Amino acid sequence: MPTPQNESIPENDPQDQHFEIPPDHLKDILQGQEDVKNGEFLTEDEFKERYRNYLNDTAVFVIPENMKQGIREANEDIRNNDVYSMKDFEERYKKWLM
Repeated sequence: MPTPQNESIPENDPQDQHFEIPPDHLKDILQGQEDVKNGEFLTEDEFKERYRNYLNDTAVFVIPENMKQGIREANEDIRNNDVYSMKDFEERYKKWLM
């Protein structure tokens, strides 16, 4: 269950002990962050190829139709170097944030 942003997580939270990134996955996570910073956008096939080690046979990479417009807007914002305050970001993308 997600923790509300205004609520702190105790340092000795037992859930934290179950979160472990295998060392061989760390490289790919860092590559993913680099891709985002560089504005690199992957097609669905490129995504599946790059991250196939993390997708099991039942995983399907599908973008719901109602989210595609938000993704297009976000990509355009990144290309234009548009930067938002957190409040503006939440307002702009509230229909896609849970």
